[in-house]
Order: sequence, then structure tokens, then C-alpha cells
Amino acid sequence: MKNKEVLKTVLIFIILFSTFIILLTLISMFPSKLISKNVEKSLEVLKKEGNFPKIKYALNYRLDNYTDALMINTAYSIDSREPLTSALLARRNYQCNRKEKLALIEIDSENTIQNLEHTLREENTEYCEYSRYWHGYLVFLRPLLLFMDYAKIRILLILVINILLIITCYYIWKKINLKYAFAFFISMILAASIHLIGLSLQYSSIFIISLCSTLYILLKQDKINIYILFFITGGITCFMDLLTCPIITFGIPLIIYIALNENKDLKDIVKIIIKLGIYWGLGYCAIWFSKWLITDSIYKTNTIESAINKIKGYSGMEEGININISIIDSFIANIEYIFPIISILIITIILTIPNIFIENRKMLLKNLPYIIIAIIPFVWYAVTKKHAYIHARFTYKNLVVTTICLSIVALNNLQYMVKQLNKTTNTRSTK
Repeated sequence: MKNKEVLKTVLIFIILFSTFIILLTLISMFPSKLISKNVEKSLEVLKKEGNFPKIKYALNYRLDNYTDALMINTAYSIDSREPLTSALLARRNYQCNRKEKLALIEIDSENTIQNLEHTLREENTEYCEYSRYWHGYLVFLRPLLLFMDYAKIRILLILVINILLIITCYYIWKKINLKYAFAFFISMILAASIHLIGLSLQYSSIFIISLCSTLYILLKQDKINIYILFFITGGITCFMDLLTCPIITFGIPLIIYIALNENKDLKDIVKIIIKLGIYWGLGYCAIWFSKWLITDSIYKTNTIESAINKIKGYSGMEEGININISIIDSFIANIEYIFPIISILIITIILTIPNIFIENRKMLLKNLPYIIIAIIPFVWYAVTKKHAYIHARFTYKNLVVTTICLSIVALNNLQYMVKQLNKTTNTRSTK
């Protein structure tokens, strides 16, 4: 980085950090009794559906009511008399003496829906702190709970996400081409079930961030500092997310930015991918570590030590979780959720590559950046192998990045082969 870039990045970090603290403090200022009625109604929906209800006609898709109940509990447990403390510690009334029990790829620990009910009935006499995350979703969830319950919030999120998806696809068509818009849309539907994402608070923020960042790139491609945008996107991802599928907010905007710059030299494109990855990662990690640092500095909570131990456990550097998991186990656990889609795309690419390689190496070079991006989720799974295995029910959504890339490559190859076939046919008919 040049000195000007470093100063600009530091300034952006300070603005982000300050904004996040202010926003969380502000939304912690009103008493929870104002949202109690809508939390009650929300609890009724959660109790009826259970922790991980499956959606009919959606491939292996389950809602995450388990985490949504935790999020609503955190929103309700905020103490408006101590807004800054509530903002930083994310205390929630809870039965803390939980015992984690691992069963294949699901953690069946405390019943978060039951805990929410105990909180509403004022039966929980203790609280837990979840301070290693920012819980930025509270900036939207608490105000929304003033006016609507969980069921209505779901409807709102579905509308917002699907409208963003349609607008994004439209501009991909206009700014790039219809083929890429189709690859984007079909991958989002089949690999991520994006039309249903709004049914879970847990997943919604990641896809909203991804679509907004992508749309901004499409609309302002010549007027933005792309590296600063990725730094901001990484920071906002850390603020909003609970380590669900964060790579989506990096991979999806990256795909579209590369598609807009396909004419550049391959070496330059690879450099751009690496540099954007560094900026996104800096934004994500700097914002996350700053949360641990300020919490520890003010409240002496050992958040840094606790967070690092958790990271070590989930990455496999330390036996924090009592099961042996290999990187391959992590890959398989995630791939199996969308195995049919991935298989069809890979088979299509394998069948078309020999022809492309022999006849048009330019097409092969055009596809290589997407192959590189397609590998990124697997790098994430390798680094966070235990987390990716245990929580595969939602981490598999990172593979939407892979699916979009493979769809683009498959369609590029098929289009080229059809053109070649038409040329051959026309030549024969002329003769």
C-alpha cells in the first residue's frame, strides 16, 4: 500500500468503528418493554416451527430458528439503563451452564427458543455475554421489533432480498451480458435458495451486504476506489454477521468486478483478486479484533483470549472441539448440500475443456479467473475446518460463489462450442 492508501484505509477504519459503536449504543437506549409484544408473537412462531425446520421443495434447505431465537433474545435482553455496556457486551438472559453435545454435523446444545421464553417470563436469573461478535444486526432488529413481529420481519426481508436480486441481475445483464445474469440468478436460486433466505434473520444480512456491494460496483464501476469498497464490505460483514458464510460478501462482488474487467491481462486480474482479498480480509479482521480490544479494555472480560481459543478450536489448531475432522471431511460436509448442482457443472466443464483447450486457449484464459475464485470457499473451509464441518447446514452457502463461477465457465464453454458447431455447419452448407 502507498502512504495515501494507508492513511485513507486507517481513516475509513476509524469512521466504521466509531459508527458501529454509536449505532449500537443508540439502539440500546429504548427499553425492551416497547418490543415485548412483538417478541411474544415471535416466540409463538418459533415454538411452532422448532429449531431447524425444513422447507418443502427446497434442496436440503433448513431455517435457522435456533440462531434467530438467540438473536431476538439478545435484542430483548438489552438494558437501556446501560446502553454502551449493552452494545459492547451483548448480554442476554440465558441459562449459561450449557453442555455442548456433538452429533455428526449439528451441535445440539441449549434450547434457544426455550431460553427466549424463559427470558420473557423473567425466569432466567443469570445472563451470558456474547461479546466476541459485534451483533450489528441489532441496529435493524430492535427498531423493527417496535413495529412488527418475526413473521412480518420475514416478509419484509424476503421482499428486500428478492428485489435486490432482480435489480442486480438486471444490471448484470445491461453492464455485462445476459449469460452472466442467468448464471448469477440460477446459482443464487439453486445453490443458496436466496428466494427463501429472508425466512432466517441469521442468513439475511450476508446476502443483503453482498447484493448491495455488487449493485454498487455495477452502478459506479468507474467512480469508486474498489479496494476501499472491499475494505468497507469486509468491515460491515464482520459487524453484521455471526460467522455464517462471510466469504459470500467477498466472492460475489469479486466475480462481478472481474466480469467487468475481463479484457485485462490475466496477471493483472490475478493481482487484483489477491489485493481485493487482502483489503476485504483487513476490513473484516480489523473490525473484529477492535471489538475484542475495546471490550477487554473497558470491561476486562478476557474476550480476546476467549475469541482466540474459539478460533483455534474451530480451525483445528487446538482440540477445542472433541472430534477429529480433516479438511476433506469439511469439504464433503458442505458439498453434499448442493452435490447435484456442483456435479452437473463440473461434468459439463470437463466434457468441454478438451475442445476449448485445443482450439481456443484465449477462452481458457478467460475462464481461469473464475476457476481461481471458485476455489476461495474451499480455502475458507480448510482454514475453519471444524467450524465448517459442524455448521455445514449454513456454511455450505459459501459455495454459491463456486457455483456462480462454475456456471459462468460452463456457459462460456458451451457458447463457444455452439459457435464452432454453427461455423462448421455453415462451411459445409456453403461447399
